Amino acid sequence: MVRVKLANSVLKEDKALTLLKHINSINSKYKIFKYYFAEDGSLFLDSYVLNQNGEVDCAMIFTVLDVIIKHITEEYKNVMKEIWC
Repeated sequence: MVRVKLANSVLKEDKALTLLKHINSINSKYKIFKYYFAEDGSLFLDSYVLNQNGEVDCAMIFTVLDVIIKHITEEYKNVMKEIWC
């Protein structure tokens, strides 16, 4: 699994419903990874890397990382706008 911590303690009660709806919308579009809020309100992105026969597939890991980086480059500013504005 690849886990990216995007923000610390950002889920606040006054914006929780709006943020959860936004994150749910993103999760419904992208199947390779999922966003979620931890109990302390921190925002994470998780992606599972499938492997065959328990062996690490470096090419698959690099592909997943590349997809995550491209996604964050495009979506991160939108998520942060929802959090801070």
